[in-house]
Amino acid sequence: MGQRHQIFIVAKVITQDLVTRYRCVGAYHHQWCYGRLPLRGARRFLDLLKQKDNANIVKAELATLNRLRTYGTDVPPDSFVYAPVPYALFLVAQAFCVDLDTSLPPGSEPNAPPLPPYSSGVSFTNGILNATMGSSHGDNNDGITVFDITTPDEPSYCHVSVGGLESEEDVESWVPLTAAQYCRAYYPDHADSQHPDEQEKDVRLVIESLREERLITLDVLAETWPDEYKVPKVPSKAAVSIDTQPNDAFPTLVELTLGPAIEHGLKTGDLDPLEDLVWHPGKGSAYPRYSAASEPVSRLWTLSSDDPRSTRDENYVANESRLGSLDKPSYPTRFLFIGFDYAPALTGLPIFSPSAVVQSLKDVLSILAGQNPHFKMTGMVSHSAFASTRSAGVPWSQRRVPCIPAATLPTESRSGRTWVFVLQWDMFGKGKYGFASRDWVEGGKPTPYDLRGFLEAMQQEGRESVPESDVGELEEILTRLDQRVERMTQQKGEDFFRSMGM
Repeated sequence: MGQRHQIFIVAKVITQDLVTRYRCVGAYHHQWCYGRLPLRGARRFLDLLKQKDNANIVKAELATLNRLRTYGTDVPPDSFVYAPVPYALFLVAQAFCVDLDTSLPPGSEPNAPPLPPYSSGVSFTNGILNATMGSSHGDNNDGITVFDITTPDEPSYCHVSVGGLESEEDVESWVPLTAAQYCRAYYPDHADSQHPDEQEKDVRLVIESLREERLITLDVLAETWPDEYKVPKVPSKAAVSIDTQPNDAFPTLVELTLGPAIEHGLKTGDLDPLEDLVWHPGKGSAYPRYSAASEPVSRLWTLSSDDPRSTRDENYVANESRLGSLDKPSYPTRFLFIGFDYAPALTGLPIFSPSAVVQSLKDVLSILAGQNPHFKMTGMVSHSAFASTRSAGVPWSQRRVPCIPAATLPTESRSGRTWVFVLQWDMFGKGKYGFASRDWVEGGKPTPYDLRGFLEAMQQEGRESVPESDVGELEEILTRLDQRVERMTQQKGEDFFRSMGM
């Protein structure tokens, strides 16, 4: 059962026959998404792409895919999962599964109540589909949403009915639908236009939020899925010879191999190119001989283990190491969030900053401490919160998403020290929370900390201090949580880590 909906991202890619064609580069399944929900998800995804740093990572993913011309060549036989641009798909998953912004949208009435936070889905990997599938090949009740990210700075979207919607009114299938056309199938415009009820007011706001966005055309859908969509036969403008392609977006990186670029950066201190080469999704796989075992890369990670001051710019890292295998991360986990609701929610980061951790905890814990004690604490909530960075006062919708986190406990890559925040959330009883550090040495035991102790330890490691205003806000949230959770003691912490195999 459910209101099943799939989300697809398409882009022009260079195929093996050396022409550029529209192809699907990411597909995601949502079990409960219909009516206004696809519109809200679309608005959130487009907002994430408007963030310059996020858009640059998507550009890098597409540039790598086109430079290597690997689209569709590395799909395992009968695979249900294929995500050639995983970072862009991670943005989709966040947008359609999580919204921690409770501020009112533009056009709301001044006295309207705050919006409730939204969570759905299970985890990022749980919803990934095969990008080479047909647009109607998913388990579907309520249509699809498609985004064209060929130019991430200027994306377009549409909704499509793939053979019918479970809606009040019918709409045409196999053609691009605007937000209004899709949403009005569920909420026909029968309301009194002068005195609309609350639902109608919200429908209008959601539709209006997408009114100025560009709409995907039918020829894009037809080129992406030629067996499903048809347009009148006209000379194609989408298939372009590779010889006419514009220069690669990163020409200096094309001319350099990864090794010399890294050595140059380490010798000169010019690290800007390395951000593109090493951390942007897909760049590692572009140069197989410089894998995790490569000496310059390994040295960088050793530095992060031994001296956190050597990698202070944590907020700007797009973590390629997590993209190849989310369940088997290549590098040590330096910060780990372990949350328990109805199921474990694990979020591991290879590099972190105290300020980002404090902000992420504020985002998550403020909801639990507020009027939403029964908020569904899914894995996607912690993935979205801890994989993002934003300064105080920056809206949730404008957050930067510099990495895809790991969703497993540290097992194979145990070295150095891992910092952990544990939240055992019990809807009906007393939960537990606490910071701890775990040194991966023989006989090492977890060391518990309160918030102030954690921040003092961060400064001792050479990390930056967190503004006192942010610390005070988190302390106030933890105080409000006191009736529902208690801080872990040393013994309970050791028992917990032992039960987790840590």
